[in-house]
Amino acid sequence: MIRRKDELRFKTCVHIRRGDFLSDGQHAGTDKFFTIRAIDHLYTLHSGLVIIFSNDPDYVQKQIVDHLDYKRDVIIMKTPKDEAMKDLHFSQLHCDSVLITAPSSTFGWWIGYLSKNQSNVYYRDIYETEDSVKYQMVEEDFFPKSWKKLGMSKNGLIISK
Repeated sequence: MIRRKDELRFKTCVHIRRGDFLSDGQHAGTDKFFTIRAIDHLYTLHSGLVIIFSNDPDYVQKQIVDHLDYKRDVIIMKTPKDEAMKDLHFSQLHCDSVLITAPSSTFGWWIGYLSKNQSNVYYRDIYETEDSVKYQMVEEDFFPKSWKKLGMSKNGLIISK
C-alpha cells in the first residue's frame, strides 16, 4: 500500500469528496481553494507525504496537486466504489494526520475516526460551506473533541477554530 522508503515519513491523508455532493442540493463537496490552503497549512506543520483519497483523480491532479509546490511528496490514491475499504484500512495503518475537506462526508469521517492518530484529525468548519446538512447536525455529536476544526479567513488564511 505504501513504498518501503516512505513508511517512516509523516503521512497526511486528505479525503476529497465530490460526485453526488455536487448535485444533491444538500451537501457541499470539496472546495479546491480551501483544500489547497489547508494542505499547505498542514504540510508546514508536518512535512512528509500527502496522500489524497478520491474517486476523481483527474480533478485532484488538475485542481489540487498542480497548485502545490511539493508535488513530489503527493500521492493520489484512487478510490473505486467497490474498494473503499482499502482507504479505511490504509488510514488505520498509515495516516499520521487526516484532513476532511467535505465536513458532512461520512466516509471522510470514518477515515478520520479510524486513523491511527485521533489528535491529528482536521475538518473544515461546516458553517463556512453551503452544506444544508449543517442545520441538521449537532457538531459536538458528530466531531470528536480531539479533532481540530479549520476555517478560512477572508484573505485565504487557514485558521484553527
